[in-house]
This record gives sequence, structure tokens and C-alpha cells, in this order.
Amino acid sequence: MSGPATRVRNRAWSGYAAGVLVGSVVLLTGRVAWGACAAQELAPLSLVLTPAVASAAVASSSALTDMTADCLAHNIAGAVISNGTLQLGVNCEGHLNTPFSPDPLGIGFMGLRYIPTGAASTEPGCQCEGWGVANGAKSGPKVNTCAAGSEQGYANVTVDSGAVNLIVESFLVSADSAVSTVRVNNGADLWRVKHDYHPSAATPNLYEVTVTIENLSGVAKPTLYRRVMDWDIYPTPFNEFVTLNPGLLSPTAKLYRMDNNGFNSANPCSFTSYGTTLEPGDAQAIDLGPADHGALFDFDFGTLAAVGAGAVVTFKTYYGATGDEPSALAAVALVGAENYSFGQPNVGNGDPTHGTPNTFIFAFSGTGTAAVFCGNGTVDPGEQCDDGNTTSCDGCDSNCKVSGCGNGVVCPPEQCDDGNGTNGDGCSSTCQLELCGNGMLNSGEDCDPPGSITCPPGSPAGAFLGCNADCTCPPLPTTTTTTTVTTTTVPGLCGNGLLDPGETCDPPGSITCPPGSPANAFLACNDDCTCPTIPTTTTTVVTTSTTTTTTPVCVPQPENTKAACNNLKDDDCDGQIDCEDPDCANVTPCRPARKDPTSITYGKPGSPDRFRSQATLDMPPTNIVQSRFAVLLTNPAGIVYKAQLGPGNTLPKAAGGTIFRFRDPAARSGRGNPQGIYSIKLKQHRDGSGYTVRAEAYSDLSGATDARMHVQFYIGDNVFITSDAPWTKLTHGWRAPKDH
Repeated sequence: MSGPATRVRNRAWSGYAAGVLVGSVVLLTGRVAWGACAAQELAPLSLVLTPAVASAAVASSSALTDMTADCLAHNIAGAVISNGTLQLGVNCEGHLNTPFSPDPLGIGFMGLRYIPTGAASTEPGCQCEGWGVANGAKSGPKVNTCAAGSEQGYANVTVDSGAVNLIVESFLVSADSAVSTVRVNNGADLWRVKHDYHPSAATPNLYEVTVTIENLSGVAKPTLYRRVMDWDIYPTPFNEFVTLNPGLLSPTAKLYRMDNNGFNSANPCSFTSYGTTLEPGDAQAIDLGPADHGALFDFDFGTLAAVGAGAVVTFKTYYGATGDEPSALAAVALVGAENYSFGQPNVGNGDPTHGTPNTFIFAFSGTGTAAVFCGNGTVDPGEQCDDGNTTSCDGCDSNCKVSGCGNGVVCPPEQCDDGNGTNGDGCSSTCQLELCGNGMLNSGEDCDPPGSITCPPGSPAGAFLGCNADCTCPPLPTTTTTTTVTTTTVPGLCGNGLLDPGETCDPPGSITCPPGSPANAFLACNDDCTCPTIPTTTTTVVTTSTTTTTTPVCVPQPENTKAACNNLKDDDCDGQIDCEDPDCANVTPCRPARKDPTSITYGKPGSPDRFRSQATLDMPPTNIVQSRFAVLLTNPAGIVYKAQLGPGNTLPKAAGGTIFRFRDPAARSGRGNPQGIYSIKLKQHRDGSGYTVRAEAYSDLSGATDARMHVQFYIGDNVFITSDAPWTKLTHGWRAPKDH
């Protein structure tokens, strides 16, 4: 499409914003310094893709590439992705409108574009598109109340000057997909928010974004979510028609407010209306304008639980475009959209319902209401049935799906219906509640949740085995009695977690030696369930009385064997453990633990401190289930924290066997496993080149008094160590450098 040059308001900017092609992904670099508003002449509206953009637009989908380190180092602002019909510019924090150059439209940003016409929609003039979460709740029709304080996190390039209270946890991209995961943190972690952008399987005219919000605060948290954008639809930006459809009235509707003011902050606690504010059940506002306006969606997802399935909410949003309005209506019907907005140009044909040459789309599903076309008596695309009403359990439920288990609507005798046929997620494939996994010991269970170190129950030596996926404990090692003239016990008790005759500790590797030490245990149990010999020295000080103090002394042993270089001990007493020690350099492959954003956060008085670490470990595929996992944090004064899980405790999360997880929610409060491990997650890279590990533990970290700290990860016989860069002291803890 071509036309006259259009005069557009824009912000003057300096610095650089260049597209960098990595594989088939256009990564967008940019240090953008904003100045005063200025006018900018745009070239005629004819989109000629640059070589880099063309590659991103036509390349086939490929494996996701981890660009997290580049986001954290501010080497990139985001990436352009495309399915061949649509282009999106996704920032590292998950919002749109990322710096883009060279730009054939001269805008300098990529938001949402329709390739057949070359039209832009969210990026001209104001780069006003974003999302946010906050602690708050709907308090009346179309209004909310937020908690006092700063429990919000949000991102919008222009209105909010970027991201507020967001920490990028990961940013993964391919030619047609981008996955942004951030933590909302105002001094403490509040939520984890993931935006997974990928092409819709239903139509090439929509991008589907799976949004997942997880409560990380440790307490129940009321949760609001907002998505807002200023529609600036080519070829008439700042002069468009906007349609708002808030969806059907439903007691389970999460949407509580919709408005045509696209210039609002992404902060859900801030709101100004442009005059059209709707809620579910209201008549849709069709073709408002022409004017310079947009769309705002506010959702109340209720109170997310502190832990468990209730701590997470997932829903979907859609970005897209078509060549006319009927095609746009068909697209939102295909995905069962529950509420949506259209943005259409004012092209002067006297009838905005045509929606030509392009109609842009923003929509939601999975937010608690029926699809917008459900209940009209016609089976529209995406519906299984439509009986002309939105009454459930009458054969055709309120979501226009046939009544039955797995359709997302609870009808007797169902106890639950989560919309799938998967067992083990809290609601069984027969729509009955599954109690296993709720963190409570219910009838018939040995332990709960799966993966927690809570077996065997009631062990006098403490739990040391992981809970099975069905909330039962694995069998303990057995003993065999052989009778000849006398009765003897065949060795085999070592490892059962009980102190049997002849043992001084159990299980091997546990920090339980020396037994009865007045200074508490500090050495690991030997493989034969005996404690190492601890020589002592005695010092007597004579004043008016005599005091005798006994302290352990390190007895040097060679630290130049494979066993000695991955046993989490300073064998040769030189203050360097395993891969810290140069003696181990030629014995055990000491690989670097890359991309390691580690932090220590001191807890409140009476509460444990938090250790959180993540790293990329380059290693070939390994049998994780049969491997031990350990983590060691040290400084020149010695061990700050260490923990070890034996084989079988890091269990696969999915049948594919690429994600392995251990989790013990009780560890956050100091009531869980003795090592304080809250969670361990190992994810195998798609190309088999290694694993990403995430570890979080709660323990006494008061020994972290020196900036010279290392983290070592152990998987089987493989050892990985972080760099020598010093850490940064914070008000309430420590943080490893960004390039650590």
C-alpha cells in the first residue's frame, strides 16, 4: 500500500537502536535517550523489509536461544519475531515497542505490524503499550483498591519510562517466538510473570501469548493484572476507530474494567478514563472515534495462594491483524476470545465497519467468561455447540462446549474441571479432586508434596528420601537375617537413615559428624556410615581458674584425586575446596558455571536467610535421576552454605524427561528439610548441550562476610564453579556481579 507522506508526532531520541541478526532472530539493541516531542516526516507507507527483518519474517521456527545475559547487560532491548503475516517487537520485560533500526517506516520502534500492508499499530508517536501487576482487588463496579506501599511491577516504554520493579529472569527467542520471564521485586520477590509469545495454532492472523503469574511472596497475595495500548493505526495514525467488547456477564469474570484511554500507565493502581468505561455484560462500544485513543483491560485474579497450585494463574492474550473487520471477527472466534478490542484506520470510505485495509486485534481468553459469540444460537468457529443461552450443565455449557469432564465447567457429579485430561495436577482425568500435592497429609498418603524430603515418616534420624509422585514413600533398604548356629545380621543397614549397631552416622554424606559434638555436627558421614577421626588440641589458660577448650584441627590429606575433588571438603587444609583448589585442575573437569545471577538475602530476625542461584552448565546429557546434586557456597573463611541431594531426589517433572525438580515449600519457614532446600530445577537444553539449574534455599547465611565468594554446582561427578569476580554488598544481603 502506498499513500502520501503523513505528519506524525514522535519523541526525539538519540543513541543507537540497531537490529542485530543472530541466527534468524533480529535482536534489538538500544540505549535510547528521550528528548522533547518533535515532528517527524514518515516516508510513504510502503514496507520494504530490510535483509535482517526479512530473515526474521520468513525463517522457519527454530530452537529458542537464551539471550538473558544480553538483556541483563543491556546489550539488547528485545527482539523482533514474525510468523510471516505479523511482526512483533518484544522487549526483554515482555511489553511491546522495542527500538528498531533501520526502520522502513522511519518510526524507530517495532510494536505490532501487519506484513501484507506494511502497517504499524502500537508504535507510531507514543510507544504506549505495556502490562503490570499489583497487590489489589476490585472494590466496586469498574473500580479497584490497591494495598498501601509499592507492591506493583509494570512496564511501558513511554508512559512509565520503561520497566518499574521488574528483574529479568530469562529471555528466550527464536525466529517466531519470544518468552520473557521476570520477577516483580520491590526489595523482595512478589510475583514471577511469564509472557510466552508464539504463533497461534488456529490462524496466522493472531499471535498467542500465554501469560503465567506466580506468587513468590510466601503469603497469600491479591493480584491485579493490566494490559494497555494506544492504537495508532496506519495509514491514519492518531485518527482511528476503536471497538471495545467487554464480553458476557459472568460471576467468574476476571475482567472488571475496560476503557479506551490507551495512555494510562501500565500500573493497575493508576487510572484515568477517556469517557468509555465498560465491564462484562455491558453493550460493546463499536467504532468509537475517529480519535487518538486505544484500549485498556483490567483484571482481578483474586487472591493467589502462598504455595501450591493456587499460587499460579494462567490465561491467554492475542495480538493480530487482518485485511478487514469480518476476517478479524472470524479470527477472535477461532480462539474463543472472551473480550477484545479492534483498531481500524479512518480511510474515508464512509463505513468503518469495513476495517480496510487492515484491522488490528487485541483479545483475551481463559479469564473466566464464555467466548463473546457464545449464546447466540449459532455454532461459530471455536464452539462445539450453542443452544442460545449461557446456562451450564444443560448439555451445552456456558463456554459453548458439550457438557462433560474436561470442558472447563464443573457439572455434577464432577468435583472439579480444569479443562484437561491430565492426572496429577490437582484435578484428575475423571474430574475428581486430587489431594496429593496439596502439601497436607491426607488419608492414604505417606508424604506430601511429591519431591519433598519427608521420607521415611517419623524417622528418628530425620527424613532423607524424596516423596514419590503419588505421595507415598519409597521402600527403605532391607536387612536379611541368616541363621546358622547363631543369628547374625548381614551388613546392609548403612544408608537407611537409622543408627544401627556399629554405625556412628547415617546416611552417608549427611552432615552428622562428630556425633554428640558440643559445637554441632560439621563433617560428612563416611560411605561406610562411620565418622572421620577428628584429632584435637587442648589449650589451658590459667588465671584464677582453669578453662579447657577443645577445637577441631584439619588434618591434611591429598586433594588430587577425583573423589577428593568433588566431595565438598577441604581435604588438604589450604582453605580451597574442590574446584577452588588448583590441585584439582587436572583431576576433575572444573567447568565454568555461566550466567550466574546469584543473590543472598538476609531474613528477618528469627527467619532463615535466602540463597538463590541460577547458572548454565555445559555438559552432555546425563541420567539426572540417578545422579547426586549438590551446591556449595564458600568464601575465604570457609563454607557459607552447602546442600546435597542423593540419587532419586531430583525427579522428572514431565514425561519427556527434560525438566527435573525438587521442591519443599516448608523450607521457606525453616520447617522443611534440614539442609533448607526450597527448590532445585534442572532443565535440559533443547540441543542437548547442557542444563540450566536454578536453586533456592533457606538457611543461616551469616557466614557471608567476604565479597570473595564462589558457588559450585555438582551433578554426579561433574563440578561447575562461578568466576572470581567479587560480589556486591547490599543493605540486606549480597549480589553476584551481572557477568558472574
